[in-house]
Amino acid sequence: MSGDPLNTDVYHKGIFAPNPFVYFHPHKLLVIMLDVRNMDFKEFKTYLQKLINNRCRNMYYCLKNRSLVDRLMELRDEDDYVRFLDAGFDDDDDDDKIDIYIDDYHEPILD
Repeated sequence: MSGDPLNTDVYHKGIFAPNPFVYFHPHKLLVIMLDVRNMDFKEFKTYLQKLINNRCRNMYYCLKNRSLVDRLMELRDEDDYVRFLDAGFDDDDDDDKIDIYIDDYHEPILD
């Protein structure tokens, strides 16, 4: 893992649409230099809930330089969080950035 904090775009209050698969009308928050390495999953989720002033039941992340349809991954527990950190701090890339999507409508989208 890189020693640098993570930069992320947090998308919320949007809605996922299936055909084509997109996230419509989101609010976007840019979070710069977030030190997620010192957080566990529960702390990270609490941070996001405070950031967007809402609950985060259904959370997803998208790998860098990939479309939603190709690389949207669910973020629901500590194991997913470890994979999220690995993706965000990819050693092959100097730009430690990852996008987070919060589904306020609680629809299962990865079936």
